Amino acid sequence: MVNSVVRVLNLLLTTGNEGNKSPYQVFTEGTGIPYKAKIPYIKHLRTYYCNAYYFVKPINRVQGEKF
Repeated sequence: MVNSVVRVLNLLLTTGNEGNKSPYQVFTEGTGIPYKAKIPYIKHLRTYYCNAYYFVKPINRVQGEKF
């Protein structure tokens, strides 16, 4: 649980860093990696109590008797 919270906090922007950068961006600035790799990917993050769905592979789905 704590590991997840720390990971999310490292990806989000903070006002304490110069230029409102995330701790992840500050860490990767001196590594010489491409600019796109320096920007953290956060599109997979969701808010609490949002609708969530899980995917069941077609071979694992239970077939009904409708058809």
